[in-house]
Amino acid sequence: MMTPQQIAQTLQDRFGDKIIAAFPDDKHPRVHVNAQDWREIAEFLLREPSLKLDWLANHTGVDYVADEQFCVVHDLWSFDHRHSFAVKVYCPRCSSEKELDSIQLFACPACGELTPEVLEGRELQVVAMEIEEKHAEALIA
Repeated sequence: MMTPQQIAQTLQDRFGDKIIAAFPDDKHPRVHVNAQDWREIAEFLLREPSLKLDWLANHTGVDYVADEQFCVVHDLWSFDHRHSFAVKVYCPRCSSEKELDSIQLFACPACGELTPEVLEGRELQVVAMEIEEKHAEALIA
């Protein structure tokens, strides 16, 4: 089991400036990262044997209106090591409509953050879905 201080230090040693803030001594121990760096850091948190944070215990979105940014809070837990840690992932508020590079790529064109909700600007509304016949039978069964 690693302490929050050890986890934060491991992340800072590995990712340097990609960790924009660290609060290992807070009541909610965590680091802050930007959305464009999240995937690499998330994969490290899962695959690094000393961390193995393999459970998403809580997932919360925060809208920092005054700072014109969004934040997703990931509270992570390791079943093997019995330690926990949080990561706040920040994404700037786009405030404008942007063209998607591809209808198949559900990601913000400004920061590249993947999102299943695509409605307006950084989002796209799915209004229909085709299911191949062989898959439709499996869904009905």
